Amino acid sequence: MSIIDDISRRSREKILAAVAQGYHDPEIKSTPLPDPVCHVRLIHEGETAEEVAAYSEEQAQAAAHSGRKVDLLATFKSNVIANKFDLHECTEKELMATINGILKERHVQSLMYPRNLGLKVEKLQAPEKICFDRSVDEASMREQVFHTDASIINCELGVASHGVVMVCSSPEQPRLLSLAMPTCIMLLHKEKLVESLITGLHTMKANHETLPTNILYIAGPSRTSDIELITVFGVHGPQQVHLVLY
Repeated sequence: MSIIDDISRRSREKILAAVAQGYHDPEIKSTPLPDPVCHVRLIHEGETAEEVAAYSEEQAQAAAHSGRKVDLLATFKSNVIANKFDLHECTEKELMATINGILKERHVQSLMYPRNLGLKVEKLQAPEKICFDRSVDEASMREQVFHTDASIINCELGVASHGVVMVCSSPEQPRLLSLAMPTCIMLLHKEKLVESLITGLHTMKANHETLPTNILYIAGPSRTSDIELITVFGVHGPQQVHLVLY
């Protein structure tokens, strides 16, 4: 070990020891920070998205402290539409018909799905259905991943304040399913809506024995823009994202 590396190691250990000691020092008291969602305009019961958007700062603060319950569904729907998701709302019984309607509308010939999709795959109306059940390092799997029309995945949570969905990447549902295909169909149950990003993270911790190491926050289709502020969709991911809320 070089002298510089040794100095760095000792400095790091000293700093970490001081931080650890702080947890046991009675003179050091931690103050929980408020959830930043308090600065976000949410739709409360009895309000409309149009009313909330037109609020002055004073009106927004008054609404936030009115004691009325946040309308998670209305807030989420308003924000996902603003984020350019194609939103489809249906009942659980209508789920398969809604998915097949999207497949027909997009003329999907090939569909890739995860091992833990939880639906009867044989009822999905796509001529070719491929399970992402092998490593992308295999040439045949890689070829299919990057030459498939659409994918379908499950979402873990929906964050109302920002109109984003939280998706856990895992061997059962690889990350490429939400990145590689030009069209992605995302499934989210209405009971899985949370108010804020922090609430979502706490919910993730509660739902899993250990916090997933790869959580995707998806805010609609892929988009990028150049110095001339021209927005282009689908450069780094799906061009169309259909969110099925059931």
